Amino acid sequence: MLINQVGFQSLVATKAARMRDTVDRYGDDQSLVDFGSRRAHGTDAGMKAARAAYIGGFDGTSNMAAGEALGVPTFGTMAHSWIQSFETERAAFEAFLAEFGEDAILLVDTYDTVAGAETARAVADEMGVDLAGVRLDSGDLTALSKTVDDRLGDVDVYISSGVDEYTIRDFLTEGGVAAGFGPGTALVTSTDAPKVEGVYKLVAVERDGEMVPSMKLSTGKVTYPGAKSVCRVEEDGTYTSDTLELRSAADDVPGTDLLETVVEDGEVVYDVPSLDDLRARARENLTKLPPGVRELDSPDDYEVRVGDALGAETDALSDRLERMVAGE
Repeated sequence: MLINQVGFQSLVATKAARMRDTVDRYGDDQSLVDFGSRRAHGTDAGMKAARAAYIGGFDGTSNMAAGEALGVPTFGTMAHSWIQSFETERAAFEAFLAEFGEDAILLVDTYDTVAGAETARAVADEMGVDLAGVRLDSGDLTALSKTVDDRLGDVDVYISSGVDEYTIRDFLTEGGVAAGFGPGTALVTSTDAPKVEGVYKLVAVERDGEMVPSMKLSTGKVTYPGAKSVCRVEEDGTYTSDTLELRSAADDVPGTDLLETVVEDGEVVYDVPSLDDLRARARENLTKLPPGVRELDSPDDYEVRVGDALGAETDALSDRLERMVAGE
């Protein structure tokens, strides 16, 4: 249960943070809205992804159930099926604007993107509505966004269709025009890296009232024994390294201990922060990572050290276990 809950949501939050960091580095504070529930691996995954994406830096979700149940801000536009259900694109826009007024963002690429954008502006002007924006969901999004922006001027353009951090970077560096993006499948399935190798291993066993360290020696899956701390060093507002050390020796390690007790003697002893506090903390942690570590292509490695006490404990226990296996 713990691996399931922590692993998937950490994966989505990380993917969302990469997209937010890309917008921060290449864009101009464009919005990011989760459009991925329809492609999530189950409705529960869609709900969890909406929450995790918001923590990772998204502005909200199109999942109304997540908004109601979890307090994630909700946003949306319109579907191609809405357009197709009307006899004309113009009629579809008129009905939508009549319902949503100045909050309406019209999807303009069902038939012809540029013509659809011009129809959207004409209908809004005729109805006396200040059009909030249009969404592009197909074609050469960079080129089309420039053309639509030229034709509409003061109307915000939103981009969806296979969006991830790489397409966002390319779109922005090539001069694409957008007020926001709607990532979906690439976010909730993390298509390029669809898993986090989170593990939950036994590191100590209580025997006769004393905690005895334990570890695995399996090839490729050797674990470090004993209860541990992770100590992070920060210099001039930037994280420089982490040290994994035995908890009993953590006081001798520079940096701040990142681990906090959540459950003790079967009781939750941790005050869970609010969703907005979690989001703010994630944003702060992201911006404190070295820029080279955050590069999308060929990122630098982040230094993680093994403390002296943990290294010595690992070597000693490994030696004892190897001698035990050998029958010595």
